[in-house]
Amino acid sequence: MCRFSIVIPYYNRERYLERCIRSVAAQSVRPLQIVLVDNNSTDNSAALCAHLVKQFAHDSHLDFILTTADRRGAAAARNQGVSASTGEWVCFFDSDDEMSPHFLSDANKLITQGNYTMLAGATQMVFADGTTKRRAFYRSNDAADQILCSMLATQGMIFRREWLDQLGGWDESLLFWDDFELGVRALLQHPSVGWLPAKSYHRIFQHPQSITGPSLSHNFSRIATALQAVQKDIQGAAPKERNHLLAAFDARVAVIATQFRNEHRTDLAKRMRTTFPITSPSQRIRIALPLIRLYGNIVGKGTWWIARLLLRMLWL
Repeated sequence: MCRFSIVIPYYNRERYLERCIRSVAAQSVRPLQIVLVDNNSTDNSAALCAHLVKQFAHDSHLDFILTTADRRGAAAARNQGVSASTGEWVCFFDSDDEMSPHFLSDANKLITQGNYTMLAGATQMVFADGTTKRRAFYRSNDAADQILCSMLATQGMIFRREWLDQLGGWDESLLFWDDFELGVRALLQHPSVGWLPAKSYHRIFQHPQSITGPSLSHNFSRIATALQAVQKDIQGAAPKERNHLLAAFDARVAVIATQFRNEHRTDLAKRMRTTFPITSPSQRIRIALPLIRLYGNIVGKGTWWIARLLLRMLWL
């Protein structure tokens, strides 16, 4: 049986923490280590965690670690949680979400079947009205697919601890879309990825206090910072694959610009295009981008899917 460490940073999540922790503790895989990282909360979150840990004290195969982050930000807290962990495999979970009961058992079965560097699976969103939606996901080792649709999310990645350390962990300069960047950086190393079998995992709740929030517009600066980090990752890629990745990056910028426009922020849509001008040397991208923007401005929904289809049709 593999030993998993689950790192859960939290900041003022008193309302949601018990649901989250109990869903993680309910996993059938043992031994299991849960690392709770207080990201300098000002409510009773830390006291609640301590109380819950006492309730689970009878389970000798359930190991809790309580620690406080030295630096603000989820990425920094996750890195600190990894440093405090001892499991061979490490995954990450957000303190306001609910883990699928079979997540780690599926992971454990997959690990016994192959020599994997990381595991990945699809996740689903739960919206305020109770409706659910599977996040965009492809079982693809191509970093271009991560650039286009952010298929590798925080709650859907499990890393072999040693390899995550070599990768450099989470980028602590990012306060938004840090899982987007980590997924790109990971796939650029061409790891052996084991794909988890379920159609989707977890209940990832979107609410007014969640990091993503209901729109992109109020996160323009943080999105731009994440995109700049991905640009840097792409520049470090092998020359033979760089143009392919740059085309995907240009397409993602076009998709984001249409999302800003659909939120009635044409100013941010223009700013996105000027901040990130076309970088791909391919002339074909100049054919694809106007079509992506046209579809996004008229239809909106599924623009990333249309972008991926166009890039593959044009061999970009």
